[in-house]
This record gives sequence, C-alpha cells and structure tokens, in this order.
Amino acid sequence: MKNFYIRKEFTILLLLIPIITSILYVWVRINIYSAPVHQVILGKKDPLILTLILLVSTLPYAIREYYRERLIRSIENDIPVFLSGVEAGLIAGMSVFNAYSEASKQTKSLGIFMQKILRGVKIGAAFEEEIDHNLPHDTYLLRIFKEYLKLLVVGGEELYRTMREIREIFEKLVTFKKTLRSNAMQTASVFLTILGVYIAVLVMVVKMFLEGFTNTSIVSISQNTVNTIEATGAYMIYIQAIGSGIVLSTLSGSNRNYMLFPMILASILGLLGYAYFII
Repeated sequence: MKNFYIRKEFTILLLLIPIITSILYVWVRINIYSAPVHQVILGKKDPLILTLILLVSTLPYAIREYYRERLIRSIENDIPVFLSGVEAGLIAGMSVFNAYSEASKQTKSLGIFMQKILRGVKIGAAFEEEIDHNLPHDTYLLRIFKEYLKLLVVGGEELYRTMREIREIFEKLVTFKKTLRSNAMQTASVFLTILGVYIAVLVMVVKMFLEGFTNTSIVSISQNTVNTIEATGAYMIYIQAIGSGIVLSTLSGSNRNYMLFPMILASILGLLGYAYFII
C-alpha cells in the first residue's frame, strides 16, 4: 500500500478527476436537460452543485497528498534512530549492510523500505539502484540521507566516525521541519476564520442587501445579477480552498499539498452552509 503513495503516475490521474467530473456535469445539464449555458454557469443552483462536485472530486488527490506527507514525515522522523542504530552496529564491528539491517529493525516506516532495499541487494542488485528506486526522495532531507547511505557503503570504516555529528544534524533538521509544520497548522486556523467570515459577509450582502433591492423602484438590480454574485461566491470558496491548501503546505516546508485535505473538508461544510442560506 505504501507504494501507492510514492508512485507519481497517480498524480495526473487524480488531478484530472475534478476537470472530467465538472465537464461531464455541465455537458449533461446542457445536452440532456437542455439547460441554458448561462444558467449552468451563473444560475441559482447549478454553480453550487458544480462547486460541490469540484470540491468532492478534488478529495482523492488531497487525501493522497495528505497520506503521502504522513509517510514522508514518518520516514524523516525515523532517520536519527536509524543512524544511531547503524553507528552502534559499525562500532560493534558489523559490516555496513548488516548494520543497516539491524538498524532497520529499530524503525517502522523507514525500516520497511530499508528491508526491501537490502533484500534486493542480497539477490545481486546494486545498492545505489535499489535505494534510488525504492526509497522516497520527495524532500531535500531524504535526498541527503540517501546520498549519505551510499557514501557509507563505499567508505564505511572511514566515515562511521562522523556519524554522531551527522545524526545530530539530521535531528536538528527534523526538529526544524516539525516546527514549520506546527506553525502551518496554527496558520490554518487563520485561513479557516477568513473562510467563515467570507461566507458570512457574502450571505449578508446577498440576502440582506441585493435581494432586498431586486427590481424595486428605488434601485433596479436584476435577479440575474444576484445569481451571478451568488455563483461567483461559490466558485471563490473552491478557489480559496485550493489556494489556502497550497500556501499552507508551502509554509510548512513541504512540496506535497497535504494541507488541501483539511481545507477542502472545511470548504465543503462552508459551501453547504452557504447553500442553505442562499437557496
């Protein structure tokens, strides 16, 4: 199952789902139900349904990114423990590969990948090829870790004396990334507050102001104009969910858009609340 999270072929497929489902919905409404294009895009109910479809169909990609980030985070957290085990093994006189094998038993996520790599080495595969093919390299931390393991294989007896310093550096890097993720989660609360305020203000503007002056003798605001504003408000919920998720993921120091998952879930609830007051 872990291979699913590290295979890049799924990314394009998952990203196509929102595009395909939204186009399919528009096509069905126009060609089968004979709805006018303007009504489907900027009508009363169709934009709300279309936005909901976009949010829900983006969830598979968001869920994959979320669990992929959890896997990467777990592997990174295992690195200091793994290096400590390798250091102990080398000091005890083990070969590099035996030290890797024993250290992999002390970790969970990283250990699974290392054991697979070492099984390949036992049947004759090159260590460099196995580690490049099987161990994720999504982050700079993992890329540095992979290169260091390759160096140990080449010059383990000379390099193991530096392992304590290297392990301490990795510990500091892992701690730093944890701090970034923690700060991103705190910032997420600000984005969620902004989303709630945006929806509340939009509902008040539409229900208390625009609809109150629709086709009155004082101010002439057509129903189509009100519907267009409502539709634009719904689409903006989707745009804000995507934008916020990407920004928060970047602020956390990740190149995976894992914060899309909580932002989309919150936006779905927000859209349902928006639809309840608007319709």
